Amino acid sequence: MRKSFSRKFFDMVRGNFISRVFGFLREVVVAFYFGASRATDLFAIAFTIPTLFRRILGEDMVEKAFLPSFRQLIAAGEYRRAWILASRIFNFMMLLLLLLSFLKSLKVLLAVRSSFLRQYALSDDFHDQPIRTVRSG
Repeated sequence: MRKSFSRKFFDMVRGNFISRVFGFLREVVVAFYFGASRATDLFAIAFTIPTLFRRILGEDMVEKAFLPSFRQLIAAGEYRRAWILASRIFNFMMLLLLLLSFLKSLKVLLAVRSSFLRQYALSDDFHDQPIRTVRSG
């Protein structure tokens, strides 16, 4: 018996919803046990990196954009060109990932610097310090 389109659609939506609920529960449990700490940050990074690669490599992008060209070259017996294509795409993705990582690091560095300036250099206590030193001397 074939499932109708709506039945398949709701099966997919139900699976996605259940996955999101369990992901939320995982986050709640991690927040409860670890709080805001270095261990929590490391845990989040450990989940983020594989998820990023799964999204880039596993979900439709490779199947629809890369594999048809790669399979066509392999079927034509042009193994060298196929692997050059794979190498170029991999190198491009790694370069893009490196660039995004650099930009994110720069953003964090600027945010920390800005936070430092707001907290110390622009506070009233910072500007009053030289005046108090002169008056007390």
